[in-house]
Formats: sequence, C-alpha cells, structure tokens
Amino acid sequence: MSNKISISDLNDSILKVLSEYKENIDEKVKETADKIAKEAKEDLINDSPRSKKERNQKYYKGWAIKKKINKNGKYVLAVWNKTNYRLTHLLEFGHNVKNGGKARAVSHIRKVEEKMSKEFEEELKKKIRKGV
Repeated sequence: MSNKISISDLNDSILKVLSEYKENIDEKVKETADKIAKEAKEDLINDSPRSKKERNQKYYKGWAIKKKINKNGKYVLAVWNKTNYRLTHLLEFGHNVKNGGKARAVSHIRKVEEKMSKEFEEELKKKIRKGV
C-alpha cells in the first residue's frame, strides 16, 4: 500500500526528508574528514624532514589534529605541528640564514595537502553516490 499525504502535509513531509538527508550528509562529511585528517597526519610524519641532531628531532613527531566547531556551527579540522609550528613555514618555503645564504625549501606540506584534498573529494563523492 502506498502512503497518502494530504497537500497540506506535503510541505512538512518534504522538509522532514530533506532534513534527514542533510543530517546523513553531514555525518558522512565528518567521517570522511576524520579519516583524511588521520591519513594526512601520518603522511606528514613520514614526509617531514628529519634532523641528525637529537635536539631537533621533535619536528616530525609533532604533527597533531585539532578538531573544533566554529562560530557558524561548521566542523573544522586542522592538521598542525604542535611542537614546532613556527618552523613549518621556514622549511616549506626556505629562508635566509645568518651568513648571507639561503636555506633550501623542503616542500612536504603542500604535496600532502594537494593529495588529501583530492582524496577527500573522491571519497565523499563515493559515499554520497552509494546512498546515504
């Protein structure tokens, strides 16, 4: 038997279905973002430059994930280096050294970011197409 809905209840029924759909999509986005953030953290740990000096080895171990909900109620994840966050820019883009030379850039963040943004998009599309 089919369900019958009166015209006056049609609007409420459509809004209910759309609301459920939005909640399901939001959950899929959170799951995918968490998974991709973990992968990005692991890739950054593996790809980060390592110093031969023991006191400088904290950089590659310092990658962490920060989760929060911003003012607009949106779920935000950030992968950042909690031990040497100031060093990320210097390593990624190079910098001047005190003897007048220039330290070479070790691009390790940008390639992980590009890879993960593509992967996030593809995985989210798959989950949405499968059905929510």
